[in-house]
Amino acid sequence: MLNWQIAPDQIAHTGCRELLGRNDRAGAARAERKGAPTGLLRWTQALHAADLPRALDPSASQGQISLLVPDDHAFEAFELQLQQRGSNWAAFSADRSALRRLLLNHVVPAPFSARQLSACAPRLDTLGEHPLQLKPTRAAADAISLHDGLGHAAQILSSWQTGPLRHVHVLDRVLQPARNSLLDLLAQAAEHRDFLAALRATGLDALLAGHQHVTVLAPSNAGMARLAPRLGLRERELARQPKLLRRVLAQHLLPGSFYLSELPWGGQMMTAGGEALHLSALGLLGRGEQGQPLLPGSEQLARNGVLHRLDQALLPPSLQGEVAAAHLH
Repeated sequence: MLNWQIAPDQIAHTGCRELLGRNDRAGAARAERKGAPTGLLRWTQALHAADLPRALDPSASQGQISLLVPDDHAFEAFELQLQQRGSNWAAFSADRSALRRLLLNHVVPAPFSARQLSACAPRLDTLGEHPLQLKPTRAAADAISLHDGLGHAAQILSSWQTGPLRHVHVLDRVLQPARNSLLDLLAQAAEHRDFLAALRATGLDALLAGHQHVTVLAPSNAGMARLAPRLGLRERELARQPKLLRRVLAQHLLPGSFYLSELPWGGQMMTAGGEALHLSALGLLGRGEQGQPLLPGSEQLARNGVLHRLDQALLPPSLQGEVAAAHLH
């Protein structure tokens, strides 16, 4: 049985109750005339379509938030992306729930100036479904880019303060949430085909398609092929021991979402199987000869977690002792 301990997601709410009327088309235009900066009309129109609070208007002065507002050119580029997927802005915005999720991904529930944002790296929490990644740019020492759930980078074009605890940052890209689940990412990666097959054989694949956030350490096909010999078994013998296989696979699942920089290097974490995973200060997973680095291409974000890539499969510490003892005999 999995020792699964995931803290409930923290949900932040804005305190403003004043909403734009659903059919008040003049409302968005009035908000623009009252001082919403030029070039941000599409954002104002999107707020109107989503029935979101006036507190998210870039011209407002009240509220302890930071707004990451895509300019009109960014919305035009997003509309082209929708068309390439066989949709359009009218169809997307008609789904008010999806539109709200998109817009809340641009709301930071704390006041940050542009300089303060750079100090938040590598992770910036929003009111959306998952955080943004912050990475330095080559433009300046303190300049950052914001990476969304699809891995796309947005740059801050301009910033200003509209109230004592309120900041607005204009972006050149619409920030989108991840669309794929962890299970989708694994299914699309041929190098993890055998790991996915093993997850399905043990029923652990269901954890990667749900809503609970998981960090997956996925071994390569070559690493999975070497697993049975490392256990002193033949591949068919391992396949006939689903409890043993499940025990090994659970060592590759960590409760919660962790980017590379957020993993406790030099410490340890508890896995889904209730055993410890050691992370050395040198950036290796596992102890001694079992230690190995994450492979290039790690840190793929899914809507329910993060996927990292490994070469070899990880053995739980208790199983390592059993294997060593078996080899001595």
